[in-house]
Amino acid sequence: MFWILLLLAASVYADQPCTDKTSVEVTNGTFLHDGTVLMDGVTYTKKNLYTKNDNGTVRTYGCLCKLRDCFSKCCPLGSVLYNKVCTEMPNSDMILQYGFNVSFLSTFKYNVGVESGSFSLIYGRPCDQVYIEDTPWYLQKNTRNGNR
Repeated sequence: MFWILLLLAASVYADQPCTDKTSVEVTNGTFLHDGTVLMDGVTYTKKNLYTKNDNGTVRTYGCLCKLRDCFSKCCPLGSVLYNKVCTEMPNSDMILQYGFNVSFLSTFKYNVGVESGSFSLIYGRPCDQVYIEDTPWYLQKNTRNGNR
C-alpha cells in the first residue's frame, strides 16, 4: 500500500514543471487557443503551466520564476509579519516604501522600485521557519547573462 501511495505522489509531481513556492495561480488569466496564458503582463507557455485539484476545484498555476527574476516576501505587498500574522501596514513595508537596493558584493549600485517590473514578488513563506533579520543583507546584481 505504501508503494502505491508513493507512486501516485511521484506521478502527480512529475508533470509539475516547478514548485508551488515558485509559481503563481493564473486560473483567472486569459487563456489563448494555443494553450498560452496571459496574466499580469507575463506570458506562460504550456511548458510553464500545470493544474492542481485544490479541494475539488481545478486551478491553473504558472512557473513565474522560470520566466522572471523573483524575490520571496512572506506577506503581500503592503503587509508585514506582525505577531506571526500578515497584517496590513503599508507604512511599515520596507519594500513598498523604499524598493530594493541592488548591490554588487557589498557596494551599492542602484535602487529598484517594486513598480519597475524588473522582478516579480512571490508571496508566502519560503520555508517553515522565518526569522527577523538582524544583520544587513544585499540583493545581488544578476550576472548570469540571461540564463535561467
